[in-house]
Amino acid sequence: MDNTGKIAHKKSWRGCFLIVSAFLIMLIATRSSFLYPCNDWNDANSYFSVGKALFNGKMPYRDVFDQKGMYLYFFYGIAYLISHTTFAGVFVMEVILAAFDLFGIYRILELYVKKGRALVFSIPTLAVMVSSYSFYWGGSAEEVCLPFLIWGLYFSLDYFKNQYPERTMSLKIVFINGILAGMVANIKFTVLGFFFAWMMCVAFSFLVKKDLWGAVKGCLVFLGGMAIPFLPWVIYFALNHGLYEWYWGYVYINVFVYSNLNGEGPGLFDRIYTLSKLLYWVIRQNWIYFFFLIPGVGWQILGKRRKWLERFNVLALCFFLFLGIYIGGSELPYYALPLSVFTVLGAAFVGVSGERKEQRHPEGKISIKGWEDIWAVLMVAASVAAVYMFSMNVPHMGEK
Repeated sequence: MDNTGKIAHKKSWRGCFLIVSAFLIMLIATRSSFLYPCNDWNDANSYFSVGKALFNGKMPYRDVFDQKGMYLYFFYGIAYLISHTTFAGVFVMEVILAAFDLFGIYRILELYVKKGRALVFSIPTLAVMVSSYSFYWGGSAEEVCLPFLIWGLYFSLDYFKNQYPERTMSLKIVFINGILAGMVANIKFTVLGFFFAWMMCVAFSFLVKKDLWGAVKGCLVFLGGMAIPFLPWVIYFALNHGLYEWYWGYVYINVFVYSNLNGEGPGLFDRIYTLSKLLYWVIRQNWIYFFFLIPGVGWQILGKRRKWLERFNVLALCFFLFLGIYIGGSELPYYALPLSVFTVLGAAFVGVSGERKEQRHPEGKISIKGWEDIWAVLMVAASVAAVYMFSMNVPHMGEK
């Protein structure tokens, strides 16, 4: 086998390995798994019901009601086609989403460490995310948003680490991330704060080079990409004379009924105090991923030899994602799950620290170098065990 064939074989092996790892982790983490009697979470059942209705000729927001975005119901509708009366299809959906999560996590880690080490550390990163309290019972809108956020984070980190300021970001990449933002907008738009910060920092990168037109063009291309996921639903609701119902059920209800952004909420300083207190409790409840998130974000912001916009980018992504989720005043445990995407930065920090230690002390008794595939298999076993130990769902496996 020539060198090209070996590389292709290695890529195929790692791809299959990540898919199997996603399956094993989700098998324990979500109540949609066949290890559980059923997923009895009211939210997941509501999404499933609307997905069923969508694929049986009913129009969401008018004939059946829930206030999330259309791609969430569309994915649940596909799950319904796999199994009409069980959550088997939802479990398949969650495994596919987790696989995309893992591929994105792996690509992010590759920006900082070698491929073998990236493979080793990607598995526990996902395990930590889905073991958290915010993962909840499985099948949330936030969980469906994760792949789009993780890949958006990858493109952002890659640009500011490896290309800025020598080159401006490719408009093709800007367009792709606009599509990612459009998908999130049609699942749960409160998570869009992440992509607001994403495009803001990219626009700043144009302005640093005194390219005002480039910044404007970048924003327009981003919005053009963002419009693409809307088009099928604009056509669908227009044909069903339901554009107002779409606006009313998804935008109006969430902004003016489900939140306190209608002018009757607390003042600015009260809101800042409330958000600060809320962040404290979110960290306490989800300590399992904040244990990695906090040092990882700190490393990105305060680490040596980083460009100022590279530092600001990570800070802005964190801040605006948190602000978008919680500024409306509502708070439920699963709202915090999108914040877990930054867990990968903690994994990168640990991986870089390990590589530096091995370089300084190559004679160390325990080393990953040269044994990455074996370590990766061991890490899968350890990650599944960790999910079993920390997930709040596991005790419900024994329910009849």
